[in-house]
Amino acid sequence: MTVDDELFGDRLPTYLTRFVGRTAEITEVETLLRDGRLVTICGVGGAGKTRLAIEVAKRWRSGARVEEVHWVSLAGIGDPETVPRSVASALDLDWGQGKDPLASVIDVLRDKAALLVLDNCEHVADACRGMLAQLLGACSGMTVLTTSQEPLRGPGERVFPIPPLGAALSAADDDRVRGEAADLFIDRAVTVASVYALTEANLATITRICERLDGLPLAIELAASWIRVLSAADLLAEIEKSTDVLTSDSAPVAGRHRSMRAVLDSSWQLLGEEDRQVLAALGVFAGGFSREAAETVAGASLSSLASLIERSLIQRLPDSTGGTRYQVHELVRSYSLERLQRAGEDTAEDVRSRHLDFFLSLVERANAVWESPDGPVWQGRIRLDQANIDVAMLWALDRHDVDRALRMAACMYSYWIFSSFPAHYSAALDRALSLPAQSAEAKAGRVRAEALNVAGFAAIAAGDLRSARSRFVDDLALCERLEDPALIARALRGLAHTLLWMGELDAAREHIERSLVLSRSADDLRGVAWSIHDLGEVEFASGHVERTEALLTQAMGQFAEFGSRIGTYRSEVLLGNVYATKEDWSAALACFSRAIDLGTTMHFKVRVAVLFEGLAEIATALQRPEFAARLLGAAVTWRERYGFPRQPHLNAAYQRAVTRARRQLRVQEWEENHALGVSWTAAQALQAADSGIREFSLALDRRAVGLTEREIAVLRLVELGLSNDDIADRLGVSPRTVHAHLRSIFDKLGVSTRTAAVHEASRLNLT
Repeated sequence: MTVDDELFGDRLPTYLTRFVGRTAEITEVETLLRDGRLVTICGVGGAGKTRLAIEVAKRWRSGARVEEVHWVSLAGIGDPETVPRSVASALDLDWGQGKDPLASVIDVLRDKAALLVLDNCEHVADACRGMLAQLLGACSGMTVLTTSQEPLRGPGERVFPIPPLGAALSAADDDRVRGEAADLFIDRAVTVASVYALTEANLATITRICERLDGLPLAIELAASWIRVLSAADLLAEIEKSTDVLTSDSAPVAGRHRSMRAVLDSSWQLLGEEDRQVLAALGVFAGGFSREAAETVAGASLSSLASLIERSLIQRLPDSTGGTRYQVHELVRSYSLERLQRAGEDTAEDVRSRHLDFFLSLVERANAVWESPDGPVWQGRIRLDQANIDVAMLWALDRHDVDRALRMAACMYSYWIFSSFPAHYSAALDRALSLPAQSAEAKAGRVRAEALNVAGFAAIAAGDLRSARSRFVDDLALCERLEDPALIARALRGLAHTLLWMGELDAAREHIERSLVLSRSADDLRGVAWSIHDLGEVEFASGHVERTEALLTQAMGQFAEFGSRIGTYRSEVLLGNVYATKEDWSAALACFSRAIDLGTTMHFKVRVAVLFEGLAEIATALQRPEFAARLLGAAVTWRERYGFPRQPHLNAAYQRAVTRARRQLRVQEWEENHALGVSWTAAQALQAADSGIREFSLALDRRAVGLTEREIAVLRLVELGLSNDDIADRLGVSPRTVHAHLRSIFDKLGVSTRTAAVHEASRLNLT
């Protein structure tokens, strides 16, 4: 923290602590200064604007870019009219009685190459803008760097919005590399507790602290000051409970920086009434939010959003879907929520209710088009707003708003079941179903039936088949009271799915056949397609492989008609298992390849473990046991993370893969490779599966034409244009042997020349 905020002229403020990070930011600000004569570093209070400006000024002074550097702190200025006097004082000018201080400054700097740094300009922005217009106009060699919570809108001003410090850890050459935010925390922690021990465990906790504080330097410094009292883990817990811990009574700390609350209070005072109301309402958003959401929920006009962005109280996020999205700093969000509560209970309730209605409408629109070509677009929106949907759902539950809570749960069915994990949604779903019904109308009954259906599949995902059966039985009874054939058919399919998992195949088949009849009578094409698919699954569990293949092929055709990607995906996974049972590895791999492409694109989590296990079986057939062991390990972690235990009728294929892999490996090799797969993240596992598919495809292509590994090696060298003698030299064999290999390659590829062999190998992707 600063020792003296009143040092002027070439005497830049000095600090007792070292400057951490910001190398890229210094370079960028310098570039802006070279390109323009007025640059403003903008950011919320505590973002590190002053320290960055000092470092840039030092660089310009030491690099002889200017003759003079003059520093002016405006933090203590109360009267805007005194701004020119502060600048004159910075130059040690005695302008005399009755003389204009600004004229004195111009007289001194008119012919000099000088850098003028104005710090904390936000509360006197208008005065600074007017003064700088005159200074820059009269002093052609002058460059000005300012810091402010909002742009000054001065002549030719270039604005640099200061970003947060990076908190994340990264890996480089197997070493843990700390982010700048963690570096800052540790540097400040050591100054207050010299015995502070940095370990791998508390480094991860420090990273979470910095992320929780959005990489805001002042907040990080204030948090680090508590290390003399609290462990990193306890400090994180305190911050998550309340940000009031972010205070300091250290003497060198400027009063306005002794707590985050004081900093945010200062920012709040600079806002107009409309912007205050908008910022308070924006506190209800968790994570990012769209412009449409900001307008609907918070009444945010475009000018209010612009004003809050200029003050760095909210940020515009990088475009990901073509729409404009924003985010509130977590610290600012907590402060905003406090301000919203101070505005009165009715005001807060209205904003919360609008937030719930907006995201309920979003999920209802997404659910309506889930199994259509527009589904992926809407799924993307759901993924972006998952945190907001969770917050809205919990608020509805806390208010015992059964109708909106159940509608939310019903419409989140596809996302929750196919792309999420049970622990994320099960508790909220159970709470919603435990609330007493508020209406006996048929519409309310349908919503409850849909939520029961979601709950049934959620119980299957969690491995609780008894609860799943109970949920689907309740769902079926309710749907029969509603006398809706399509809903009854859907409930029957859910119950049949549970029975399939329980091994009760005859009962499962009976329910699905009834579902098929009802779906056809209701002209429910989706219901028909899913009934055919589910019947195929029962046939596969019964060992009727050919019947399964025919049913799944029929279902896939119908899924394709209305663009059901999840239906196509499920069918591809099961067909892959069908072909693997027949040891038709090429057909199985093609199905798994299409499935993983769909699953990755749509972020499906269900059945991915089945994919890994199916690919592992192919790997063992191709003598790739290490890779098989890793995939089998990845499947274990995937099931633990996303639910859905292995279905009984898939156990045989799983056991084949495990037995073959263990037979092909030594015990230690199996354990090491399996453990590696277990350790993979979801992204690593999917990437490995994708690379495995490419490798297996190449191996199967080679097998199909009968080329040996040595023939493949010869063919690769032919592609390079090497002669027989050169190839022989490379491979350590005789030219006659190379000639024999080429004769064999020509016969297997059906060609007669080297050029044709290379072309055919490229077409078949053999090399």
